[in-house]
Amino acid sequence: MVKQNKKQKNGSAGGSAAAGGMNFQGRVAALAIAHALIEYEDYSALALDAGYQLESVHLETCNEIDDVVLEGSYRVFIQAKRNLPLSDLPTSQLSKVLQQFVRHYHNEWKQDDRYVLATSTESSSRIIIDLRKITTSLRLNASALSSNPYTLAEQDVIEKTKKMIEFHWLETKGYKPSEIEVINLLKIIWILPLDIGSNGSDERLAISLLRSRSIIDAPLLWTATVNLASNLMENRQSVDLNGIVHALGSYIKPKGEKKSALEEFKLTIKHGPISTGKEVVLFDGFRNMDALCIGEYERFSKDGRRIFQFSANCCTLPDGTTQPILYRGATVTGLRRFISSNQSLFRERKILFLPRSCGDKPDKGVYAVAHEQLLSKIIFNKTNLFSCLSCGYPLSEDRALSVEVDEEGMSLDVGFIHKRCQRPSLRVLGEIQSELFAEFPDLTDFDYEGWILANRFGQSALSQFPYNGVVATAVWQFAPSASLRGSWCVRVNLEDGSAGYVTQRGKVERFGMQEAHEKAKELSDSYIKQREKKDPWVYTSDHSVCGTMLDVRRRFGATHKLLKCESAEATSFDSGIEVAYSSRCHHYAPLVVLLSKDTGKPLLIDGAIYFLNDPFVLSRFLENWKDAGKNVDDYVVNVVSEDTTFDNLVLAATQNNHHVFIDPLFEENGEIVSGVKVIPFKEVIEAISGSEQYE
Repeated sequence: MVKQNKKQKNGSAGGSAAAGGMNFQGRVAALAIAHALIEYEDYSALALDAGYQLESVHLETCNEIDDVVLEGSYRVFIQAKRNLPLSDLPTSQLSKVLQQFVRHYHNEWKQDDRYVLATSTESSSRIIIDLRKITTSLRLNASALSSNPYTLAEQDVIEKTKKMIEFHWLETKGYKPSEIEVINLLKIIWILPLDIGSNGSDERLAISLLRSRSIIDAPLLWTATVNLASNLMENRQSVDLNGIVHALGSYIKPKGEKKSALEEFKLTIKHGPISTGKEVVLFDGFRNMDALCIGEYERFSKDGRRIFQFSANCCTLPDGTTQPILYRGATVTGLRRFISSNQSLFRERKILFLPRSCGDKPDKGVYAVAHEQLLSKIIFNKTNLFSCLSCGYPLSEDRALSVEVDEEGMSLDVGFIHKRCQRPSLRVLGEIQSELFAEFPDLTDFDYEGWILANRFGQSALSQFPYNGVVATAVWQFAPSASLRGSWCVRVNLEDGSAGYVTQRGKVERFGMQEAHEKAKELSDSYIKQREKKDPWVYTSDHSVCGTMLDVRRRFGATHKLLKCESAEATSFDSGIEVAYSSRCHHYAPLVVLLSKDTGKPLLIDGAIYFLNDPFVLSRFLENWKDAGKNVDDYVVNVVSEDTTFDNLVLAATQNNHHVFIDPLFEENGEIVSGVKVIPFKEVIEAISGSEQYE
């Protein structure tokens, strides 16, 4: 149900900034609506607890906090600001947000209410990193402001935030709040950075969620969801679950009904309904005849038993004799396709048609109909429909075969196989067709479903490499060497007073106390050496990238402000640091790698292993590698969905002295001109220490 909110605005800001802010606000609401639409109960993307039950979404309400309000297990009041700097001026955007939090806290707050400042990843790192760390730490430890060690930048954020809260508290209540009153307010404020713009990680998450239930294309359903939220916002309306379902429910499947891979990949089965009532067999000779013999038979006897039995490459006839076969199928049409595709088998052989032995409507018999329903149920319930029934590898081949496994000693099954995996006793039902598979024929044995799932949160490290036309370097280190439960970490102090933290795979790395101190000293020494070389270690201003200045400049040009690393120090670990400085994304994955079709091991191309960031541009790379004289043997395309898999592949490559590249492009002379070269961390440290020269 949709309801009108009574509050009227006194005015509105103009210009593109205001429009961008309204768009961001609508997308935040759309993210909540998308969760509700598919009845997904993990609202962690909105900083809410698992199992949160959303009942309604309100936009531009009459509350003090009016951007987005969620009603459900508890109330969530969201202030959505697209680009927010840190400023303690009373007129600043952050000050106004805190003013609304303070006023609501005094006038309308109820037990369990939650305040959320949703902002884009473009906002000041002092807010999306430092303030988020501070509020998270306070929820874990009420004395965190006094007991936790903070950098100068974090102390500055604490003082400015307290100053603004105290100002608006005095303005609202007429007195200055105590320390505990400020802390109690900060504890119920969640800072929520969202990458919800076009192709942002949170937009990809929303589309991934919708894809699980959508009937139409998931990106189109996401656009419709954003449009619904924007319309509600413009008209200052709210919508409950019934209203959401009324508006968008026709585009999704009922709860509990999964979306099949057939629909996801727009596949059509060329043979139509499954034919179950007869056997079409190509015998390699028949009762000692020197000819290829075609027989067409009734499949089921009057008591429901199979008249013919099949195993290996043979057919056992009703009289118990066994005859070798070359093909078994459900229709004569399928046999014609087999003959057309295997002309060499028929050039020197005579073909005979054996007497037909089946009724006019073999598929209408009671046992044939029952068997068709059984096969339909089996194929619908498959969770791995696009795994080849024969070899088990992913199937992405247009015109692949649909088959029934009905052989002695084997369990009944139905599904798809590669053409190369066909064996005579598999009962061929037809072919599959896919516009998607036909469009990307180079993606041999590619796991489309696995790729979709692996991209749910997108990439982390590789998204930091704008390396088109540039050869960049990715410093790689095998899995975290420290304990995942160590109580210490290493903080990097930056020149502006802010901090970064040593991370591994995008997660803040945890150490024991002694190891943390040793690591901090090692890093501090390397910072001094690099400054002496006029190539200091730096972080980007958003703390997302760390590297030497020359390398970062080479990758990004002048698009980022760079902060020099001053020193490193060991510090105790807390969950606030984890939330603020760790990424939920993969660090390298998802990628694809070419494997040898023969061995199943990574394909070596000119002594190197190549990974690709986007499998759908493989043909472009294959053409470039061919022009550069790089020989590419028969391959399959394997999805690297986890960083641990990437680790193992790179480790094996380095142990065998093989180079590793991501998205490499070459000149005709074989010189690399674009891509990422993956370099073991050990080699970088040795180069920095002066033991080797590294370029």
